[in-house]
Amino acid sequence: MVTWEQRELGDLADVFDGTHQTPEYVDKGINFISVENIDTLIPNKFVTKDFYNKNYKNKFPEKGDVFLTRIGDVGTPRLIDKNGDMAYYVTLALLKPKNIDSSFLVSNIQSSYVQNELWRKTLHIAFPKKINLGDINKVTTKVPSINEQNKIGVFFNLIDSLITLHNKKLKFLKKLENAYSVCLFAFKSNAPLVRFSNFNNDWEMFKVKDLFTVTRGQVLSVDKISKFKTDNNKFPVYSSQTHNNGLLGYYHDFLFDTAITWTTDGANAGTVKFRSGKFYSTNVNGVLISDDGYACEAVAKIIEKETPRWVVRVGNPKLMNNVMSDITIKISSDINELEKISNIFVKINTLIELEKDIIEKYENLKKEYLNYLFI
Repeated sequence: MVTWEQRELGDLADVFDGTHQTPEYVDKGINFISVENIDTLIPNKFVTKDFYNKNYKNKFPEKGDVFLTRIGDVGTPRLIDKNGDMAYYVTLALLKPKNIDSSFLVSNIQSSYVQNELWRKTLHIAFPKKINLGDINKVTTKVPSINEQNKIGVFFNLIDSLITLHNKKLKFLKKLENAYSVCLFAFKSNAPLVRFSNFNNDWEMFKVKDLFTVTRGQVLSVDKISKFKTDNNKFPVYSSQTHNNGLLGYYHDFLFDTAITWTTDGANAGTVKFRSGKFYSTNVNGVLISDDGYACEAVAKIIEKETPRWVVRVGNPKLMNNVMSDITIKISSDINELEKISNIFVKINTLIELEKDIIEKYENLKKEYLNYLFI
């Protein structure tokens, strides 16, 4: 068994920082990368070739190099996986690996040990937070033989590839959802651009209070909720959180049966969700009840399109019951048409939530392996 050696990052890679000069941007030219687009390396700004040649002598980014955020969100690495001229701002450091596998270096930096080392050396008294190049050089880590580095790097590349793949699927589904919204809802006309057969009536304007009973959830102690569904606790409990579609846990009783909820206050105020079946809602949610079938996915989407401009953002954001009641929406008065539209969005939303769940599982798996493989 080969013992991993303790090394400093400065021994493993040459470390450079980006330009301190604020460039004059041009419409076309050299890609300009900063903290804002490090995740994708897709630029939204460009600089001239002259600026690039003048400011990046001996520190041109190349395939196999690694960007590292050093100002603001300190410690995020990004492998440069293709050649091409890239200018980069002072918010980024460029690491040129030497005697270390590039993919392994990225995973190593993502490990909790190195992240803690970077955090300890970050200047927290500054705003935004930053870490000096000299301190990046002195960050310690442990590395195995180059052969073991290669294998670990390939392994994490595989997980990253799967995460990227499912993120692309998620992005596509969200675009598809938006495209259907444009075609199937009558936001800017008297009827949708695309109709199902046998539906030709104009859509009508209604106030929310004319379609729904407007009420609110109730306080429920967290210690009464089970994390998983059981024979006793079988009814979902929804709160204002956006994680896991707002699902907080499960309870032995329910308050509502098929309704629309919205977050009344806090950071997520105005977030609207259709809830199918029997459920419990906490007091941070408003609830819309309809005996006529208007509580459906289609109407929830239409209401959510309107809510952002009704949220009061002075202090703690709020969208209270009286305000929701007076929101005017345009919908079909034919429940059958709304049901057909809802079926489409329910299917898309199911796929979206599935992709989110897959991504979260892969990300958690990666975290577990990072903690297990790096010491």
